[in-house]
Amino acid sequence: MSAAPGLTLHVRWQSGEESSIDVSGPVNTYRVYRPLRDNPALFGQVRLGEYGSDVAWTDWVDMSADMLWHLALEQNLEQRDKKPQCAL
Repeated sequence: MSAAPGLTLHVRWQSGEESSIDVSGPVNTYRVYRPLRDNPALFGQVRLGEYGSDVAWTDWVDMSADMLWHLALEQNLEQRDKKPQCAL
């Protein structure tokens, strides 16, 4: 688990797969994430939450693993759809 510029998280799942997840949607939408919008240093302090069921920045700012998984799936589909199709 690590943070990258542009409100992106690099995640390694239990399966060993890795994802770069843009979390700017929820961070820019929900008030609970406002401290992360205004403070890149705080965003960089991301850590795995207790029991691995979330990621956390503080005791009161966290994001569930389910939300991250859904974002990763959604973004992976968007990337796949942008790739040029090859016709044989």
